[in-house]
Amino acid sequence: ISVLSEKPFITIGSTSLGSTALKAGGSFTLTFQADATGTYRVLVGGSSLGTGKEVTKGTVTTASTSLTTSSISYDASIFAEGTNRIFVFVTDSAGNVGRDAVDITVDTPPPATVLTGTNFGSEKVFVTFNRLTPSDMDHYNVYVDTDGTAVKTKTAVSATVSQPATGDTIEASVGSLVNGVTYFIAVEGVDKAGNVGPRTATLTGGAAASAVPTRTVGLAGST
Repeated sequence: ISVLSEKPFITIGSTSLGSTALKAGGSFTLTFQADATGTYRVLVGGSSLGTGKEVTKGTVTTASTSLTTSSISYDASIFAEGTNRIFVFVTDSAGNVGRDAVDITVDTPPPATVLTGTNFGSEKVFVTFNRLTPSDMDHYNVYVDTDGTAVKTKTAVSATVSQPATGDTIEASVGSLVNGVTYFIAVEGVDKAGNVGPRTATLTGGAAASAVPTRTVGLAGST
């Protein structure tokens, strides 16, 4: 469809991301053409009315020539997980405004887990934490170690828990431990792309998450 208009005609050619996603710490550029000179603004989100967040701007000095924007860096307060619409607005010398848009994908690590409690059983420990809500959450890694510092960085996963479809809290357990020994616990979230979130090793009150497996007897032992 051809449209006749006094507004500048904008064509976004590509982004430097290609088919990849924008990640935390990453950046990208946009390449576009306008059939009129003037000024341009690049906005994230919002609508075609220009209600998004401005991330860069500049000048179109030559009409119908490819122009690449300055680098646009990831900002958690601007970009949302998933699909983000990027608008390019060009205003010519007469004040006419043209626009075009392109979608990019943002794929960032999950946020930190919030540990709310620990418990114990015979040769096992339990940890309870809040379920993370990003749509691409996949599972949680649970770590235990007798060293409260080592558990924050160790690579050997002690247990994994898949993301449940519903619910506010999750309880995970690690078995085959030694009764009477203090074990420190840490949890991190992992999304479907393999991005790993910050590891949490403290409870909501600030204390280290830990538990001591204990052999139980009587009714508790049967339970």
